[in-house]
Amino acid sequence: QVPDGWMVATFSEGLFTTRHGLELESIHVRRWPRTAEVKGTGRTVEDGMLPAEIAEISLDSRRLDEGVGGLEVIENVPATVDGRDCYKIDYRFRNDPGLPIRTVEYGCVVNQWIYRFEYRAAAQHYFDAGYPGFEQLVASVDFWLE
Repeated sequence: QVPDGWMVATFSEGLFTTRHGLELESIHVRRWPRTAEVKGTGRTVEDGMLPAEIAEISLDSRRLDEGVGGLEVIENVPATVDGRDCYKIDYRFRNDPGLPIRTVEYGCVVNQWIYRFEYRAAAQHYFDAGYPGFEQLVASVDFWLE
């Protein structure tokens, strides 16, 4: 369930949504084959990997992204999405212009897919304003087709 008043666009791997523009806040829902390389890491998600191990791969990928400076992990904990074992990471960084950004990301393996639910927003005002809607979206996820 996308938060009320947010614009939605879809792309081959999922969807993204924003209310005030992608630089201020966005929610990305993505899925890709578990066998695909995680961007920039040269690694894939192997059978039997724990959610915490997958979270570390995701963080490594983010650290390598252009425009991500000074990434600091606030929290990296186990979580569940629709009853599936997942990870939840909360981190902050500064983008290219120096704007403080905060991100919360859930990720999990569902059969042959990796799912990632990501909320990213400017740390001042926008993060707190949109975060409850993101958590509602994650709570509404149903993997029944998988």
